[in-house]
Amino acid sequence: MIDYFTKIYSSIKNRNSFLTKIRFYSLQRVLVRQTANLILPVFFHFTKEKYRLSEVKNKVDDGLIVSFTSFPARIKKVHLVVESILRQSVLPDRIILWLSKEQFPSEESLPKKLLEQKGRGLEIVICEGDLRSYKKFYYTVRDYPKSDFIIIDDDIFYPSDTIETLINCNNEYPDNVCFNRGRKLNVHDKNITKYKSWYSLEKGTEPRYDIMATGVGGVYYPANILNQHVLNEKVFMNTCKFADDIWLYVMTLMNDNKLVKTNNNKTFLPVINKNNITLTSVNVGEDLNDVQINNVREYFIKYHGLDPFKQLYRIN
Repeated sequence: MIDYFTKIYSSIKNRNSFLTKIRFYSLQRVLVRQTANLILPVFFHFTKEKYRLSEVKNKVDDGLIVSFTSFPARIKKVHLVVESILRQSVLPDRIILWLSKEQFPSEESLPKKLLEQKGRGLEIVICEGDLRSYKKFYYTVRDYPKSDFIIIDDDIFYPSDTIETLINCNNEYPDNVCFNRGRKLNVHDKNITKYKSWYSLEKGTEPRYDIMATGVGGVYYPANILNQHVLNEKVFMNTCKFADDIWLYVMTLMNDNKLVKTNNNKTFLPVINKNNITLTSVNVGEDLNDVQINNVREYFIKYHGLDPFKQLYRIN
């Protein structure tokens, strides 16, 4: 059912300039989003018992983990995201939701529908403090260093082939970060141009340094591919607080590893949340991505004598 709506949603393109101007295609997208958000929860409710993780696989310490986080504005609908992962053509070994104790004092504060999914393989861990969006990977890297992991967002209906596509990419390029959605950087005279000038990648790529994954489509990180600084909480909270995608990209480059865009070119369906604020709207709208890129770069040049983006200068 998710695949059906995703196919329709992805097929809506701005083909005619006049129709685009009068927002015809935008209206189509709104209608598909609204319809999907009405029908899918009902469909999930009546079919949920068929979908669960293997109890045996769930105990494996070095298996594939789907790792993510959430916050109060989205928590009521996070179970819909989990349902989409439980219905994948290839399942992970574990699904771990990392939450902040500052926002969720105990499991009793969580929605009933989310708690019920614990009986089908979901793990919920409430952590001290609040590392914001960094929770999606921080504790997984710290506590399960032998595990490959996939990070996802908490407001997307993931098509059934999302994980399979990432795994296939990893099988072909095992020493690279694989992702379904990302952007191509622009570099001029050893300077990275503004984030708004980067363009979205539509087609698959070979391994490259100058492309960055965005977590919304799912990103596959092999164990130990990230630089040792990845868990340096003080640094990433001071330099790159609102942009975990940028931090993970830098941690990939600093280990001299590349990234690969899969052939997945779907437009992902969002889970509609009221009063929702996205990091993308804040970072891009206020040019915070550019500020944070410069902050990270300046920190590593000043305190470690290296430019984390040096690989890019050999390409451009």
